[in-house]
Amino acid sequence: MEKRHGGKVIPVEMDANFFYERALHYLDRNNYNKALKYFQRAVDQEPDNPVNHCNLAGVLAEMGLFEESNHILQHVLEKVDPNFAEGYFYMANNWAYLEEYELAEECVLRYLEVDENGEFREEAEEMLQMLSEMLGRPPRTLRPRKETMLHNLHDKARRLLEEGRFAEATQLLERIVAEEPSFTAARNNLTLAYFYQGNLQEAFRLVHGVLSEDPGNIHALCNLAVLYGHLDERNGLASVLARLKKIVPLQVDQLFKQATTLGILGEHEEAYVLFRKLIAMHAVDDVVLYHYTAVAAANTGRYEEAARWWRRVVDRDPESPVPRFYLRVLEEMAVDELPPFPYQYHLPLEQFRLLSMVTDPQDVQYRWLRAMLHWGLRFGHREMKWQVLHLLGSIGDHESILMLRQFVVHETDPLLKDMATFLLAFLGEEVETMDVAPYQAVLAQVQQHLSLYAPQYGVEARHLWLHFLLRVYPHLPRIQKTESWAAALEYLTLKTIGQPVTQRQIADSYPVSVSTLSKYVQTIRHYLE
Repeated sequence: MEKRHGGKVIPVEMDANFFYERALHYLDRNNYNKALKYFQRAVDQEPDNPVNHCNLAGVLAEMGLFEESNHILQHVLEKVDPNFAEGYFYMANNWAYLEEYELAEECVLRYLEVDENGEFREEAEEMLQMLSEMLGRPPRTLRPRKETMLHNLHDKARRLLEEGRFAEATQLLERIVAEEPSFTAARNNLTLAYFYQGNLQEAFRLVHGVLSEDPGNIHALCNLAVLYGHLDERNGLASVLARLKKIVPLQVDQLFKQATTLGILGEHEEAYVLFRKLIAMHAVDDVVLYHYTAVAAANTGRYEEAARWWRRVVDRDPESPVPRFYLRVLEEMAVDELPPFPYQYHLPLEQFRLLSMVTDPQDVQYRWLRAMLHWGLRFGHREMKWQVLHLLGSIGDHESILMLRQFVVHETDPLLKDMATFLLAFLGEEVETMDVAPYQAVLAQVQQHLSLYAPQYGVEARHLWLHFLLRVYPHLPRIQKTESWAAALEYLTLKTIGQPVTQRQIADSYPVSVSTLSKYVQTIRHYLE
């Protein structure tokens, strides 16, 4: 930036301090949006300075965006400066405003442990007393160093779960539970980790263990309900749901867990009431809550209200394709063609994949799936179009081929257009200058091997193989030895489904060496993650 004085150009250095001063100028005038903008510029200039991040978090807190503020503070403590003890104190204040008193207490204790003689020690001790009154129990004391270490590990494991890194989370959680069997939160999260990986026996063992000690533990009851729902154990599910519906949670996180679980299990009316209660409490100001409320409203026939909530999500999260997706669904489809919407705050492409097993054109689910795939190709962003192309290749029926042909004609993105052309060739359509025979041969060899198992094994192999090929496209691998790629694909397919198999067993059945198999497994797996 430059300024002119008497015809001379004087450069103005726009460093982090410049943006900091500008931010303070607007902060003094209560112009939070401008202050936020300039504090962000200061962060961009000096990303390794924790104070810049902290200023940004402070403005967000002033604006009532407490969770967003905590996300930034968590980032500082994890990535920028793990010794920035004040971050825990600021997080505690944010959690207290959100009425997440146990989380606030956790952060206060962490602050006092990390910095015994810190600047905010007196305020932190007063906050502990206040939180104990809100929680209706005596204040917790500082934890021994080992307990602090276990809680740090638990925080890391919880984040791994949220990121879908279940095997890594399981290792940490098993270690925590082995060292501290009374760590109930870790046991509940380990239950989920086992469930996500298909280890239902261990999941049931853990959840029953928690409930035998604490029959009213809401998180454990919710986990048990999900397990019964997954197995379609109707008597067990009905019993747990009856218990869940009678409980009135005292804490916001418990209420949110209860509402979400009821919704996922199809108890949409009860979920809707609880989500509206959370909104009325002003305890959670989050787009995910508004999305869940919209889903519950739609799943109970309140379509106009659902649209209002999704429009609010658009206002709060304008970059997300999720609310626009569902608003388009409500606009374009008849009410009697709408199946229950999933609660997850992402595009329901995994649900599309499950619905792809529905082949009856008269089935409502079939019509909804096809309409959504058409919508995704017409209006979706680039990643969504990629996902739909992948799914069409996995389905591979006559209508999928017609949709791919139409896409090739109308699409303007050259890479996506080429991908669709590749899929047409892979599905057996005549396409000039595109040799897909080696890639078809790999899949055919795997499907022949997997024909000894259930039919869905071949379907899963096709899904994984196309995922890999589309991720590397247009840099497709040269297939010189079909057996090496086929062995790797078969191994990954069986592991994905949950079959106990070793690389040695697969290598012997092709045959290829274990080292060769391992190399190709790593290559494919890299693009599946």
